[in-house]
Amino acid sequence: MRYLYLLILFFLFFAAPGLAQKPSFLAREILRDALTRNISSTSSELRKINRLLQLQNNNFRDLDQDLLSYFVPSQENMPAKLRLENQRMQQELVRRWLELDFYLSQQKDFLQQSITTSEVQGKIDYSRFIPPHLRLIMLGEVHGQPWILQEVQSVVKYIQKAYPDRHIYYASELIYAHRGGSNVRLLQENEIAQYSFNYKGYRPMLRSMMNSGVRVLGLENPKVQDFLHQADKEKVPVLCSTEAWKVLSPLGVRERNLYWSKRIEAIYEQDPDALVIVHAGSAHLNYRDSNSLPFMLKKKNPFVVRFSFLNDSKRVIVEQEDGEDGLNFWENFMIHKDQEDASFYVHQVKSKRAAIAEGCDLLIEARNRRIIWPF
Repeated sequence: MRYLYLLILFFLFFAAPGLAQKPSFLAREILRDALTRNISSTSSELRKINRLLQLQNNNFRDLDQDLLSYFVPSQENMPAKLRLENQRMQQELVRRWLELDFYLSQQKDFLQQSITTSEVQGKIDYSRFIPPHLRLIMLGEVHGQPWILQEVQSVVKYIQKAYPDRHIYYASELIYAHRGGSNVRLLQENEIAQYSFNYKGYRPMLRSMMNSGVRVLGLENPKVQDFLHQADKEKVPVLCSTEAWKVLSPLGVRERNLYWSKRIEAIYEQDPDALVIVHAGSAHLNYRDSNSLPFMLKKKNPFVVRFSFLNDSKRVIVEQEDGEDGLNFWENFMIHKDQEDASFYVHQVKSKRAAIAEGCDLLIEARNRRIIWPF
């Protein structure tokens, strides 16, 4: 989330001052409350307060990095009841983050024993990292990055090869669902331009999947498309739209995830032996958030893969020391190499407890990919 955080801050500074209340504001309120009632605290409570004080010394920087995107949309146009619910959800996000941070601060050595890291040059052999006998695979991304689309294609091809007798479904946030009806309706090739996002390389990827026999369908609620049209009419950035909260606030994200979960459940109702690959933004597919898609579909035992950039914010995995990989934001923004020169760190999380702390089961970090803006 680090680069996303910096780009959001850039947007807020130049385009939308005053839109966001930072998560760190709520963390400071929690710390004040803890200090106020600290009369006869247990040793555990004292350790928690000490950890909060350590985070405050760094101005809760990591907290803001991870959660700021949930605080960006203005709440001015929210109905009062929904505004209160959204604020409650924001508070819960901050509390959950702080609880997880404390857990990691106490158990980090143990958790890191559950993670193995491989350095991969060129193409990743996903048979080494994705376990067999899965029903649901979730691929979390930073939107609009061509190298991530290449890796998504590689995962889909591997799954097709590993499960030649299964019906493979590709369900994506980047495709709008058909309006009306609850039955599963697959995307047709002549509908790609109408229903899918026009990211570079995305629509050719969909055609390639369809031609190889993958069953493609949209996850995104068509109401989101209406919201984007409204932002265009208002001639403002999406984050400044009067209805941005319907899509980007914790309340809006939860409603979208609920819609997606029903779409995915419908696939299994219609095709019980289906193997479903979900492709969406990493924030939707994060074990750390109790309103995320993996939690909503936990009975399907999902396996979550997150694609990220080197030095992105992490909770469990130790970041590499500065050196040839210690690139600052603007250097990494400009770097680009051909696909055959791709270099990755692949972090395999073998404990579910560690996966919940890290947010995923498999983390793919690109060491030399360019960040495309806007995404």
